[in-house]
Amino acid sequence: MSQPSGDFFSQILVRRILQIIGVYIASMWLAVEIGEWLTERFSVPADLPKSIFVGMISMLPAVIMMAWWHGRPGRDRWSLFQGVFLLANAGLAILSIGHFVHPFGESEAAATETMSLTDEQGHTVVYEVAKPRFHQPVMASFWSNDSEDESLDWLQYAGPWLVAKDLRRSPVISVTTPYESNSYLDQLRSRGFEKGLNTPLSLALQIAKKRAVVWLLRGQFSQIGSTLTFTVKLYEVSTGDEVQMISTSNEDWLAALDEISERTSEIITRTLPSIRVAADLKLAEHASESITAIKALITGKNLVTFDNDFPASVASLREALDIDSGFADVYVELMSLYRGMGDTGQAIEAARKALSLDYKLYQEDMFRVKATVYALESKNELTLKSLENWVKVYPQSVEALNILARNYLLLNEIDKAQTAYESLYELEPEREQTLLSLSNIYRLKEQPDKAVEVLDRFTEMEPDSASPYLQLAATHAQFGEFDKASDAYEKAIFLGASNLTPEIGLALIAAYEQGIDAGLAAMDDLIIQASTDSQRYSVLTTHELLLYHAGRLEAVLEKSIVTEEVGNRILPPLAQLFALRAKRITYLVELGRLDEAMALVDEIHASASPPYDRMVSFLTSAIHEANRDLVPYKAATKEMEAFLEEQPIPAYQQVILAARAKENWWEGDLAAALTLYDQAIGESRKSFLILQTLEFLNTLMTERASVLIELERFGEAVDDLSQILARSPLNGSARMALIDAYLGMGEQQKAEEHYQRLIKQWDQANQAYLNFMKMPELTQRVNS
Repeated sequence: MSQPSGDFFSQILVRRILQIIGVYIASMWLAVEIGEWLTERFSVPADLPKSIFVGMISMLPAVIMMAWWHGRPGRDRWSLFQGVFLLANAGLAILSIGHFVHPFGESEAAATETMSLTDEQGHTVVYEVAKPRFHQPVMASFWSNDSEDESLDWLQYAGPWLVAKDLRRSPVISVTTPYESNSYLDQLRSRGFEKGLNTPLSLALQIAKKRAVVWLLRGQFSQIGSTLTFTVKLYEVSTGDEVQMISTSNEDWLAALDEISERTSEIITRTLPSIRVAADLKLAEHASESITAIKALITGKNLVTFDNDFPASVASLREALDIDSGFADVYVELMSLYRGMGDTGQAIEAARKALSLDYKLYQEDMFRVKATVYALESKNELTLKSLENWVKVYPQSVEALNILARNYLLLNEIDKAQTAYESLYELEPEREQTLLSLSNIYRLKEQPDKAVEVLDRFTEMEPDSASPYLQLAATHAQFGEFDKASDAYEKAIFLGASNLTPEIGLALIAAYEQGIDAGLAAMDDLIIQASTDSQRYSVLTTHELLLYHAGRLEAVLEKSIVTEEVGNRILPPLAQLFALRAKRITYLVELGRLDEAMALVDEIHASASPPYDRMVSFLTSAIHEANRDLVPYKAATKEMEAFLEEQPIPAYQQVILAARAKENWWEGDLAAALTLYDQAIGESRKSFLILQTLEFLNTLMTERASVLIELERFGEAVDDLSQILARSPLNGSARMALIDAYLGMGEQQKAEEHYQRLIKQWDQANQAYLNFMKMPELTQRVNS
């Protein structure tokens, strides 16, 4: 073939090199798009588009060579050099795919990789973990009993629990059942499926899509003689298509479930590269070989999940251990139960038993149990280290990130909590709980605009969801924007919020704007509407709060008995003691019935297990405060400090600071009191408790304002008290202090206005109510 003539650039045009390269690049992008389309719809490797891209980019030199030699119009001959060059370039393309897409040393770009971490004790531990792109999240529903034998109903729960437990042993598969996720179960309950059974496919798929899982697993079983037939269906969540139905029959139920799990795992992972896993264990080996023990475990789980019966659940789990003392999962369940009951010793013992059977647990359980032990032993640094390692090994674990974020909040590490929730948002951008949690962080930081911005993003993604409007309402109410809060509550009702939260919120706003009687009347109506214990509890606690603000403490005491009866059905035993009965102590103290209050403290002390029995010092201090009895008050403060030294709970440090501030105040050292109140308020603003109630923060700010009034710094006191009343208009203590401040400033008319509002609020207050007993003196000062 003759040599080309003319300059180089003219030859590029003549040989149509630019046109050929352009067509090739367009073809490359089309091939990549086709590859992505194939991976979404067919069982082809997920790395196909990347392989196409790297391969075609690597072949670009051959394309340029072919264009140079054969791009001119007319027929050309092939040379040996061209053939060798083409083969060499093809080899280079294969090597490039192997290097960039399927790294050397990893068979077919293994779906897992090793990770070395330093554990809490400083030891290096190697884990086999899923590469993020190969992680396969599964949501499993409870199953259906299609036999006519009601005695097998427990298998509706045991079947999916056992299969999920077995599937989780694969490093690339994670499974969530209603047992593991309160939000999942709550969504089922809110739609009338109280125990999570017989849920329609459409609802299950809707929940699965919100949770950003890939697969949905549903099942059923029937019986002929002693043989059970298990049938499960695996759905691809993104399309809603049924991918596979798996059915097996066997008299050995565990063997049948093993087969279900094995075949399900094969389907889920069939398009993935190789997975390096340990030898598979049968359910009889890593759960229990005793069907009776498994039934006792499931009975125990259901007793606490659906009936909130902790003692009965413990008894059932103990029965399981009597049958199989090596049933590791039972110890994990007991650990959680005893922790909820406040029995730290028993919880730690159960956790250590579980850890001794670590070969039967999957890795996430191990992280959870170890972190719990450290938390129970008040080793906060080790708790965080274990949780942080959990997140590193399982970066796709929503549970791990949630628990880590909650612990950061508990330890007042607000910035770290925000980072964890932002990671959750990246993981599941459409998961509502993540956005709600992020908005809570901004509420804690007193950045309402950012909280509203996050929630607006939520409403754009889920325009038919009531959840963001409930959070919007809470945000606006926290900052005293009640008109906006009302609008958000109304929107939530329109969108079908089913938990009575918006109705309760509107009743509170009615009490703020129209008077307490309007709020109480609304609460009476809501008690009739409440259909679940959770709804009844929310209504009753709010009803109590309104009666308390009205100074009707005798009525509050009567109502608290009913509230306790309902609360005992839904709260853990430890919360029953310190969230319900302890509240009754506050009411007795406010009525001056201190002997009754102390008797109830003794009762709580006798009921609580160590170390929580020592928390009664927090209750006795309130009794001594009522009389400003400084010596026993100081003793109670020392007991509180001793408890927190052994059980460091950052959220409670504000209580100690406030107690020390009070002591200085009563002793006349107002400057020291003010400094300590500033510290206590600073800690309170960082505490997650502020999201549950503003009452403690309001109390601290009111007491600080009272110190300012004694220092005759009336303007500062007015600013703080006005801030409290803007968000909590019924706070009687703050309004009394504000009247004092205005009187000190000589603002008689403003003092009179607030006095008249307080008189109206307390028109039916009990004469023995401690605050109301101060009214005659205040009346005299206002009228003088």
